[in-house]
Amino acid sequence: MVTVGLFTNKKSGKNKLDFKRYGDNLRIKKLKKIIKDKGQVYETGASKDYMADLEDKIKQVCKDEPDIIAIDGGDGSISTVLTMLDKFWNYDGIPPVAIIEGGTFNVLAKEMDIKKPFKYLENIIATDDADELTTKGINMMRVKDNLGHDQLSFSAAIGFPIDILEEFYKKKHLKYFRVGLMAIRTLGSAIVDGSYYKKFDNKQKIKVTTKGNSGKIITLEDEWLGLMAQSTKSFGMPQSLSKLFQPRTFRNAETEGRFHAVGMTIDFRKFLQYLPSILIGDSTTYTDWEGRQERRVLELDKQLSELTLESEKPIKYQFNGELNFGSEPCKANEIYITADKHRKFIQDDF
Repeated sequence: MVTVGLFTNKKSGKNKLDFKRYGDNLRIKKLKKIIKDKGQVYETGASKDYMADLEDKIKQVCKDEPDIIAIDGGDGSISTVLTMLDKFWNYDGIPPVAIIEGGTFNVLAKEMDIKKPFKYLENIIATDDADELTTKGINMMRVKDNLGHDQLSFSAAIGFPIDILEEFYKKKHLKYFRVGLMAIRTLGSAIVDGSYYKKFDNKQKIKVTTKGNSGKIITLEDEWLGLMAQSTKSFGMPQSLSKLFQPRTFRNAETEGRFHAVGMTIDFRKFLQYLPSILIGDSTTYTDWEGRQERRVLELDKQLSELTLESEKPIKYQFNGELNFGSEPCKANEIYITADKHRKFIQDDF
């Protein structure tokens, strides 16, 4: 019989919606019913100081030493729990991790193709030995800044992706409807040169230093519209769609020590114009008439082991869709992204 230490975040998308609809955390009650005496449920999100509360729970799970760690929450919760476990777990490697999707988009749960999370958890608990479970290694990155923040993540970004997230989070409970509405407004605005798309057309002068597969270090200093780094293959699409439509710009080396990074210096309206070509894999270029030269739409498009961003003005950034470290915004003058070892997640192949 395996034992499970399950972390649940009361403030995650699905748990907040549960409470809003029913005035009670029915999902958490169901999770406790599944776990019973096979482990422990560590509830987070009720305290004003989320990070301090989570740290206390992490220290407790390290004492309890369960065979399996389960995380009920979104991609941000997964990132934060794994980061703290990495800091406090004193044994040989963090146990395999089960994902119970509880966030808004749940990119990693889709990457793992977990369809019925409660049944998935029941099957894990019914397993006699943790070694019988099938795991998949997911490559991770470590995202740090000059203010001392440090997070494990499978995605990070600056620039227009942050503007888009901030706009989306104003009404994120609308989820895919909100995404569709934003896409329609953005494209329509760009076509008629309206004002809405200009929310995302903001550049910042940033010094970008990259270290690639060969160890060669390259520095690019420019006005950047956006940069993204990702260590997973998809953008949270179901596997059936990912197999048909896998953006070249987010390909992953499938080996530890690598992540893929893309960045662009063109204006947002022009980026939208070239986006279809980028997604089908064309090495798109355009003519910079001011400088009278051919330039790539993607100024950065490489497999990297390290990426450093520096600016005189603080840079807003995200990790796994999170814009804050607890109550502190993700904003710093220097950001360091490095490839980290993969972590083992339990597959839904029961």
